Amino acid sequence: MTNVFQSMGYAIQYEQANLDLGEYPICARQSIKLAGVKRGSRVLDVGCGTGISTYELFNSVPKVNVVGVDSSQEMLSLALLKFGLLQDSPALLNEIRERHPYPEIVRRHCEVGDLEDHLKRETERYARFKDKVKFYCLDASELQRMDENPFEYVLASQFIHWPRKKDIEITGVNYDYEQKVLAQVRGSLVPKGVFAFNTSAADYRFQDENRNKVHLLNHPFYIAFQDAMSHLLGLTSAGRNYTFDHNEMERIMRKAGFLIKDFDLNVLTLEASKLVEICLVGGHMQIFQKLGIEASPDEREIILAEALRLALRKTSPSVAPVIETFVHYSAVKQ
Repeated sequence: MTNVFQSMGYAIQYEQANLDLGEYPICARQSIKLAGVKRGSRVLDVGCGTGISTYELFNSVPKVNVVGVDSSQEMLSLALLKFGLLQDSPALLNEIRERHPYPEIVRRHCEVGDLEDHLKRETERYARFKDKVKFYCLDASELQRMDENPFEYVLASQFIHWPRKKDIEITGVNYDYEQKVLAQVRGSLVPKGVFAFNTSAADYRFQDENRNKVHLLNHPFYIAFQDAMSHLLGLTSAGRNYTFDHNEMERIMRKAGFLIKDFDLNVLTLEASKLVEICLVGGHMQIFQKLGIEASPDEREIILAEALRLALRKTSPSVAPVIETFVHYSAVKQ
């Protein structure tokens, strides 16, 4: 099965989007606040990716100790770089310098930040925490292999929607793998430990249908982009496929031995010009990864760039506000 995260090119794109959009740290910060992570706690950061949620823990909580876990060594390379733990950081920075993360069509329509300079500044800021953080390249279903003492908190920022799509075709749901991951999370917590997680409205259906309609995946430009992708890939456009609603979230947590205690959401209005960038970075995940479409990184880039060209001929990102909603939960181990 395809895995877009196991590509250094995509890891770099993901971090570029973090620099330009700024929504990932806000999302992580909200979940950390909802969980009530206390000073001096030990926290397991599951699906830590490039270390965005990891450094937000250090930004938010004094004297915290963190273990980050991700199955992508490519994503972890950027996390290790930020904390001064990457052995050959000059080689990675040189790769970023020599090959721009985005194709020309994105750079023509978006204001793109200097990623190399950003990462150097991140390292200057977070390398001082290198003795308070460690990282493991592990699948989330294998957390017990770390042989770490139990944690007071587990954080999973923008991760909870991925387990049920593990190694499954377009219409399938991998409930067994999902529960295996949640069992590993539960086993990593002390008694009454807290599991904080979030997902975006891309995967979450609200009871208020108006909230679903304004999400960026229902934006006219994103729909034009998705239609173009369906045409290029020979797919039938089936509209939105939601992963959860509140009742489903309560069900899977109860089955896994958790009780949901708190719920919150935050809504971000993004610049219309950023929607071209969002389509490129999100298209890898929302289309190739979630639908299990096999394609090399270079093939994905070509298809995504062409879909953006077709969408831009049809409509403009600025025809409506670009709204992203994140849903946050805090659950207690029973």
